[in-house]
Amino acid sequence: EPCLNLVGQSSILQMLALIDKVDMVIAPDTGPAHMASAMNTPIIGLYAHHNPVRVGPYRYLQYAVSVYEEVILAETGKTSQQLS
Repeated sequence: EPCLNLVGQSSILQMLALIDKVDMVIAPDTGPAHMASAMNTPIIGLYAHHNPVRVGPYRYLQYAVSVYEEVILAETGKTSQQLS
């Protein structure tokens, strides 16, 4: 099946109904990612400015695509552990 881009085309209730029917959700760190995780729908999460360990899809954290560590190091010159 092809991917669907429904950004800005559905209400929250419609989005929840869609998430319940799909095989997988691909989303950045936004509401749909958290909704899919809560509904136990597989997700590939995309993260850059938020640490997926803290805010990622807890059931599918192994599928988080993250450049968070690289962004933190480039912006601050320190690792996230050094900033904690």
